[in-house]
Amino acid sequence: MPDMRRGRTASGCAKGAERLRFRDCDQRIQVSSSQQPGPAIFVSDTLGPAVRPGGRNGQQRLFTMLEVVDLACRRGDRRLFSAVGFRLEPGVLLHVRGRNGTGKTTLLRALCGLFTPEQGRIHWRGEDIRELGDEYHRELLFFGHLNGIKSELTGIENLRISATLDGDGVEDADLWQALARMGLDGFEDLPTKMLSQGQKKRVALARLVVSGAPLWVLDEPFTALDVDAVALLQVLIAEHVERGGLAVLTTHQEVPLTSGQVQRLDLEFGY
Repeated sequence: MPDMRRGRTASGCAKGAERLRFRDCDQRIQVSSSQQPGPAIFVSDTLGPAVRPGGRNGQQRLFTMLEVVDLACRRGDRRLFSAVGFRLEPGVLLHVRGRNGTGKTTLLRALCGLFTPEQGRIHWRGEDIRELGDEYHRELLFFGHLNGIKSELTGIENLRISATLDGDGVEDADLWQALARMGLDGFEDLPTKMLSQGQKKRVALARLVVSGAPLWVLDEPFTALDVDAVALLQVLIAEHVERGGLAVLTTHQEVPLTSGQVQRLDLEFGY
């Protein structure tokens, strides 16, 4: 059975044991000192765990899609975090939080195989992502700080290329509908260089509408969006989780869910 412990801490924050507080469930844990200082990391649940049918006598059982074990990452001579570990089941949103410099983006890039951690393992469906390679990447959608669109191409052309690269076999009609849902009806065939920053972000986020990837990794996806677009993106993420997908994101926005599980992972200290 997967490890469903309520929290996990980095090794070492200061000499001697220290008291840390779970922000959402108001529980406390002991943090032991270590020779390697690093930020405190802990995960808390706000809803019940995800389950799947199929156990004996109709019982439901937990299973793990994404598992991170004892992960540590370093930039230059500075360790960003250490001893990060969590397990995520289908239908889970993991909200990564922390101040500037705590390694939120680095953690997300490591989950995508774009950054090599100093130590630790990342497993997808029980296998190391380094061994899975492209098989893992086909089940992953990463949305970083850059929109990743070509300014000379239209919205529909950009989305068509992205869907092809992501391996999403969708019809052109679906692409037009995706852009319309993102509030770009009437702007689909304009070169994206003629669009506002918020509209360009909407073009990029239309990938989420047509994506079949079970794992979404989103780095500050709400940046440069207006109120309506923020609400729409919250709905898209909630729908993905409700269908049994996973979402890992950094954001200052809360994403309300009507079903599924929310976990929060805090990377402390920073600068």
